[in-house]
Amino acid sequence: MNYSIEHHIKRNLYLSSTPRKKLLKNTLLVVHQGTVLIKLGKHEYAIQENKAFWLPSECLTSITTLPNSLVSQVDFSVRLTDVFPAQAGYIKLSPLFTATISKLKTEELSSSYKAVLMQVLREESLQVNPVLQLDKFSKMITEWKANDKGAVTAELHLVLRLREAKKQLLSGTKKDKIISTSFSDLGTDFDNLCESVFGEQL
Repeated sequence: MNYSIEHHIKRNLYLSSTPRKKLLKNTLLVVHQGTVLIKLGKHEYAIQENKAFWLPSECLTSITTLPNSLVSQVDFSVRLTDVFPAQAGYIKLSPLFTATISKLKTEELSSSYKAVLMQVLREESLQVNPVLQLDKFSKMITEWKANDKGAVTAELHLVLRLREAKKQLLSGTKKDKIISTSFSDLGTDFDNLCESVFGEQL
């Protein structure tokens, strides 16, 4: 059943990335562990641990969740008549907002109690003021190049390389060509790396 307000807790053991598309709902993301990358225009905005990000409906974006991330996602249906923020960006959660998310994340709740907490999230979301600012880490992600090993950690560099490889595969580039041109330094390790990062071979 589709509710006007929904909360999901998502644990990603592997890298996941959505295609760029318009969102059908107003969405709040809170990262409890790991990192989520939000692509808006030419920039990627990194949401790291204990940070929150607001995405309005109709926002054109792609979302990348890095391996070993734990994320709360709250979706607000466009059927709601409230005037939610129309700007995407980082938001500062109030103590009440944080406590409500924490309770939804950690406890089994009755449907009636959960409905009350959803209304708290609704009211709190109407008060936020999203700020879209490219911090130092987000700037490094945005400017990352496959041949620039020094900009980010070795682990993140590899994850971003594999994400790029998957994009190339989906656009029709042959796997052998991708390996020979971009992963010749890895040789037969390419499939094993895909298994560890994506949970499957490409």
